[in-house]
Formats: sequence, structure tokens, C-alpha cells
Amino acid sequence: MKFSKYNSIIPYNDKFAIYNAFYQKVIFVESFLKELLEAAIREDIDKLKEVHPTFYEYLIHESFIINESVDELQLVKDLRDIVDYNPEIFFLTIN
Repeated sequence: MKFSKYNSIIPYNDKFAIYNAFYQKVIFVESFLKELLEAAIREDIDKLKEVHPTFYEYLIHESFIINESVDELQLVKDLRDIVDYNPEIFFLTIN
């Protein structure tokens, strides 16, 4: 498993927001969980399952942690193609 490249960890008041830009999801965590997550990212994300299995499973369920084989860039390209080549939607911008 791997931490999605589209995740950001952003300080917010006394907590931290973990935001996934691709799936448009955000969770707020205490500093302890943020530090635990950062340590797991540096060492091995799968070790988080041993330390905090509930948090690990939640991150997988919400796509903050994804399978190593997922090509995230291809997911973005596929989404772009769906939006750009959709004949049902048309935008006209006039300057």
C-alpha cells in the first residue's frame, strides 16, 4: 500500500486536516495521529496497521492509502478525458 500522492496534511487550529485532492475528501486528526501517519509514510505505511489498525483501515476505506499498483496519474488523465470529451457539457468563455 502507499500514501496517495494527492494527499496533503494541513494545520487547522489545533488539529490537522488530511486532504485528498483527487477524491475531494478531508479528515481532521489530532497531532498524535498526524505524527503517527508521517512516521509510517517515512518508514512503511503498512506498519501503521500494527500500531493503529482502525486508523489504517479508515485511511484505506477513504482512499488516503491506496494499493501500490494504482497509477494515480492515469486516474487523473481518465477523469480529464471524461470531463473534456463529454458531449453533454459545453462551456463558452468570451473575453
